[in-house]
Amino acid sequence: ILIRSDTNFSINQRQHTEEQLCSWQLVCDHSIPSSMFVLAALLSLASCSQALSDRDTLLRFYIFTNGKRWFNSTGWQEAADGADSEKSPVCSWYGVTCEQDAVTGLDLSANNLKGKVAHHLWAMPSLTSVNLEDNLIDDAGFEGLEDGEEKAPIKEIILADNELTSLAGIEFASETLRTLRISSNDFDRLPQEIFQLKHLKSLAAANMAGMTGTLSTMIG
Repeated sequence: ILIRSDTNFSINQRQHTEEQLCSWQLVCDHSIPSSMFVLAALLSLASCSQALSDRDTLLRFYIFTNGKRWFNSTGWQEAADGADSEKSPVCSWYGVTCEQDAVTGLDLSANNLKGKVAHHLWAMPSLTSVNLEDNLIDDAGFEGLEDGEEKAPIKEIILADNELTSLAGIEFASETLRTLRISSNDFDRLPQEIFQLKHLKSLAAANMAGMTGTLSTMIG
């Protein structure tokens, strides 16, 4: 494929096939630079044959959550644009915490993230804490992990003050998750998936203006 340097692209995916990364479609879009198209295409091809590295997973997360519009994208943007020729370590990127060079935490609260979280985030082998509070996320990306795929040993997920309507798929973390904060989202009821998180110790689910109905019989 030949790409003119002055041509912009976006990536549209067939409905319900976000996990089928080889089926991406290319559509002209003047809002996204060609460098982002090339990056996403390369990540797509790589993921068809092997698990993504921490770096590639985070770059995919950046693309899916409208990274170009983040308030602070230090490290992320340079990597996405190919400007960091020496490939700066992801541990130096804004909001990323590491232990022994492995990504263990992500704190991008109040950073203008929008859209869907790439489900690959929840397969990062050392990730224990994610804070995406106070953004515009409408899909946490919990669905899409395959049965045999490695799952993140996640202990804390903070998604308060977003635009979520579902937690479908969060049961992947049933063995590890201890803290879940989902206050001030758009749920119309308390998500049933919460009751499958058998080791959950702390739940914050306040300020749900549209929530109606009775509590689930699955409660204790």
